[in-house]
Amino acid sequence: MACYADYNLLTSFTFCDVPLSIHPPRLYKPEKTPNHVILELAKLDFNIVQALHCEELKAISLWWKDFNPKEKLGYARDRIIESYFFITGVYFEPQFSRARIILAKVIALATILDDTYDIHATLEECRQLAHVVERWDKKSAEILDEYLKLVYLTLINLCEDIENELEPSEKYRASYLIEGFKTLIRSYFQEAEWLAQGYFPTFQERLEVSLVSSAIPMLCCASFVGMGDVATKEAFLWVNQNPDMVRAASEVARFIDDVIGYEREHSLEELPSVLDCYMKEQNMTKDAAVIRFEEWTRDGWRRLNQAFLEPTAVSPVLIERIFNFIATTHVLYIHMRNGFNEPTNVKKYISLLYVEPLCI
Repeated sequence: MACYADYNLLTSFTFCDVPLSIHPPRLYKPEKTPNHVILELAKLDFNIVQALHCEELKAISLWWKDFNPKEKLGYARDRIIESYFFITGVYFEPQFSRARIILAKVIALATILDDTYDIHATLEECRQLAHVVERWDKKSAEILDEYLKLVYLTLINLCEDIENELEPSEKYRASYLIEGFKTLIRSYFQEAEWLAQGYFPTFQERLEVSLVSSAIPMLCCASFVGMGDVATKEAFLWVNQNPDMVRAASEVARFIDDVIGYEREHSLEELPSVLDCYMKEQNMTKDAAVIRFEEWTRDGWRRLNQAFLEPTAVSPVLIERIFNFIATTHVLYIHMRNGFNEPTNVKKYISLLYVEPLCI
């Protein structure tokens, strides 16, 4: 029930006029004669789930403290709590505890990699890191500067730890996660190379790379890794073929991020965004381009809803994770005003979900 606590937030904002849930939870509304037993049980359930989430958050925070990026990588965003908050929206259910911990660590480390490529590493350092990631062995770390060595070895150790947590029949999943990180870093390096060269990509060039660097394709795959038997080999093959649902999810996330994060991206003097490329190519004002992006976002939501409803060989339990990814992204970036990059905007929601139990 934890992720449904703020369900009204999901339906109160309309960046796109598309429902953010096709299966809204049944909210208990007291009548003249409320059923106090049901209400008390619901509160108890929330508090039990909240306690589990706090235990998970403690474990993740200890891992992050050992990594210590705040001290060792001063340029990088410290977003471990926000990462877990995000992932709670993907799956809150107690049975997905392992999956939640894995995915929160993955998204937190992906953020470190993003910042390394975007705002700190030189082009040569970006090239070296991309090279050793393709090799994927710890000995290759010797060619890296100390701070990159820390990032690289943390990445390898995380994937090894995840593989060790998996059952023997599940260990093949780690290879999909590793390949996902490799693909993500290739997109980061392409962006770094364009920036160093002063190259202004076409809209289509920028879009295709940005859909990968959004990390949504990798995270959709990673969301399956810690789940149970429902995550079959066929499911991993499906998600890695970039089906239209994953493509639509990536597009919605990218269009929202480019519009909401426009000013922040420009203040960092990064590579021109997808929005910039579209404005230049179409000789269009920002306001006009934003209207077009909103139209594409609505279309992406329609495709997501359609994919959710259509029967596939993949379990609906897995499909729901992809849908939840984008619903949570929508809330975090729009209702909470770019909450992942502006943590003060999500502070009260984090407190409500993890700090303040419901009074019984």
